[in-house]
Amino acid sequence: MTRERTGERIGIIGPGRMPGPVVMRINSDLAGVVRAPDIKARLINDGGIPAGDLSPEQFAALIKSEIAKWGKAVKDSGAKADL
Repeated sequence: MTRERTGERIGIIGPGRMPGPVVMRINSDLAGVVRAPDIKARLINDGGIPAGDLSPEQFAALIKSEIAKWGKAVKDSGAKADL
């Protein structure tokens, strides 16, 4: 068994048919906030790794890869939801 490192992911996900210019504007505005020195320092202090430079496509790819990785890990572990 290998050990995997996890971390928090904080992002904004909108409707699938959101117009591209709106997505890019939100992405740009949020990236600016994450790069602000006080926000960046707080994220780092809380154990985060600011990644405000991901494009919407990169963030979508990251989410898909994390779902695949952790979905497999959960399945392989035999864990079951206790609802």
